[in-house]
Amino acid sequence: MMKKKFFECLGMIKLYYGECLKNLYNFYNCKSVLAVGAGELTTIYTFLKRLKKKPNLIGAIDMSYKRLLVGKKYLNEKKMNIKYLAKADASKLPFKNNSFDFVYTANCLEQVPNLFVKSLREAVRVSSNLIVIIEPSYQFGTNASRNNIIKKGYTQINDGHFKKLGLKPIYRNSLKLGHYHTLTEIVVLRKRLSKNKQVNKVNFICPKTHETLYKNGKLLSNKDNSISYKILKNIPLLCMGDRLN
Repeated sequence: MMKKKFFECLGMIKLYYGECLKNLYNFYNCKSVLAVGAGELTTIYTFLKRLKKKPNLIGAIDMSYKRLLVGKKYLNEKKMNIKYLAKADASKLPFKNNSFDFVYTANCLEQVPNLFVKSLREAVRVSSNLIVIIEPSYQFGTNASRNNIIKKGYTQINDGHFKKLGLKPIYRNSLKLGHYHTLTEIVVLRKRLSKNKQVNKVNFICPKTHETLYKNGKLLSNKDNSISYKILKNIPLLCMGDRLN
C-alpha cells in the first residue's frame, strides 16, 4: 500500500500509456526496453518520444508480421529505429535471460488467457529490472466491463496469476482509462538480480533451444547452421512455426 501511494503521489501513474511508461522507466534508471506484443509500434513510439535520453537498446516483438511491417514504415517516417524487431511469440521470447532493463506489454496478453502465465514468466525471464503489464482489468472493472471480458474470452487477471510465479506486484491498480465496456489496469513487477547474475548482451536466440542466432545472409542461424529462420525486410521471423530446419 505504501508503494502504491508513493507512486501516485509522485504522479508516476498517468492515464496515458506513454507517460506512465516514461515515468517508470526514468524512475528506475532503465537503459534498455522491450515491447512485447508491439503491434503497429504506436505505443512504443509515444513512449520513446517522451524520453530525453533514448534507450541504449530497443526491442519489439509481435506475432503479426503484417502489423510489424506497418509499424516499421510508421517509425521510418518518424525517423526512429528499433534494432531488435522480430515476429515472435510472447510465450517464447527469442532473447536471453536478463537482456532488457524494462519489459512491458500493452493490450497484448488479454487475447491469450491460456498463455498469460507462460508469457508473464517469459517477460520476467528476459527482464533484468522492471516488468510492466497494461491490460484490460477484470478485478478493477465494472460489471459491464467484466461481462465484456468474459464475452470476448480475455484474460481475467487476478492475484493468483502472480502467485503461481512467486511474484508480488510492487504496484497494481486501475488506470481509470476506457469507457463503459473496457477498463485498464497496470501491474508493475520488480526483478532484482543477485550479484552473480549480470545483464546479458542482447542477441536473438532460438525460442526453443535458446542457442544464439547469427546473421547469415537473409537468415538467422545457430553456429553450425542446423537451425535457421528467415529475415524478411529486415524483420526476423522467430516463431516456432517459422523455423526452416
